[in-house]
Amino acid sequence: MKNLLCGILLLLTAHLVAQSQLIVPSVVLAAHQTKYPNQEAPFWELREGALVAMFQTEGLLLKSFYEPNGEWRESRIREPLAELPAEVQAYVAENFANANITYAGRVEKNNQTLYRIESELPNGVVVKLLNEKGELIQEERIKFSLHGAEEVAPLLPFTPEKHQPN
Repeated sequence: MKNLLCGILLLLTAHLVAQSQLIVPSVVLAAHQTKYPNQEAPFWELREGALVAMFQTEGLLLKSFYEPNGEWRESRIREPLAELPAEVQAYVAENFANANITYAGRVEKNNQTLYRIESELPNGVVVKLLNEKGELIQEERIKFSLHGAEEVAPLLPFTPEKHQPN
């Protein structure tokens, strides 16, 4: 057990060092500067096979994903659930009544706007993409477990006060 913990700590340390030494190609920097000309010095990370610029804009956290060749993939803007379209809010109220929503926001990609809702389960995360009409476009389950457990975890309680704008 001690060796396992040491191994995990070593992997985590290596990941953090790699993140801190990330070299962003000039073509990606140029693409980002073109897309967001007034934004300065984002934090860069590798995620989902892309280079991701993270920064604040108008008080909201924004993540902009780029391919290594500089092609923009998408941008994700965290927004309070109460500021998403009414149809998206209605879908969430109906389908996430007992869920712990950990992320709500807008996704801009391919000349369209989608809405991303993430809810955390004990063994993973459920990610749902909705259109502006509140219709489900895509759903993905991301497991936390390294053991391949297939059981479905119960949804966690939803606490509306957590999701109200300040």
